[in-house]
Amino acid sequence: MLQDLLNGQEKSKFVLITDEVDSCGRYLLLNLISDLLQRLSHVIVTCQERPPEFFKTWLPHDIQHKVKFVQPMNPCQDEQDGNDDIFNKVYKLVESLGSHHQTVAVVFDSLSTPLFLSDTPSVCQAIHKLSGVSTVHQVVALLHRDVHEESTHRLLTHQASSVLELSPGPLGTYVCHVKHCRQTGKVLKSAEVFRINDQFFIHDIQPLNKMETSRLEPSHQSDENDPTSQLTFNLSLTSSEKEARSQVVLPYLKDSSNPDEPASQGRIYYQADDADDLDEEDPDDDLNI
Repeated sequence: MLQDLLNGQEKSKFVLITDEVDSCGRYLLLNLISDLLQRLSHVIVTCQERPPEFFKTWLPHDIQHKVKFVQPMNPCQDEQDGNDDIFNKVYKLVESLGSHHQTVAVVFDSLSTPLFLSDTPSVCQAIHKLSGVSTVHQVVALLHRDVHEESTHRLLTHQASSVLELSPGPLGTYVCHVKHCRQTGKVLKSAEVFRINDQFFIHDIQPLNKMETSRLEPSHQSDENDPTSQLTFNLSLTSSEKEARSQVVLPYLKDSSNPDEPASQGRIYYQADDADDLDEEDPDDDLNI
């Protein structure tokens, strides 16, 4: 599924990459930009966390002319005005390229910065407006989910047609949990493992099998770390003791072999003690009522 989204076999209007501090999603974003440049006329990239030189040094020179970089706001501007300014610049650039009948893609190198400068519904509305343009083939955004509230993360993942959630994997790999919603409404989910080489290209994409899943799960405690292993008495049951316990019939338990038979009636027997005062006389007999 991840490879199909990278090469464009699976159509997706809004791809959201979510990462954490120990699983950077910027390399996956670079691979998406490279694949989009192979298929589309132009790709608009907003540089809010990295300057344009960061992308230029990684992208091949023969396709750099297809990239249109949009710089962030002026530091002297008001925060809300600057946030609106970045979306307005992107929208105007989309309209300008669309007037020449050119299909484009919009890539936000970070949605966390606009979310810090504005409220979540405004950002969602701006992305919805961009993805609704006919000449926009795809909108791609990176979100640092560990710095936002759960409600913000939930709203954006609900709006996205494809969510790529990254987490650290075993032996220097990355685990990508993919949730893709097709235009027919069918939802596809998968968990895949990939590696990144020295040139930051993704390779060796494989499904996350059971063996790799067990590596991600915490291992069981060994006998040396087990506090019950050093006790002088046994807290566990042997197989024979477990079998004997399973054969005990509880007094209030129905017999499964005869479901119509009611449960056994319990009785309470009380044996008086020597210290008990069993005076049967009426304690209110001397009262004149």
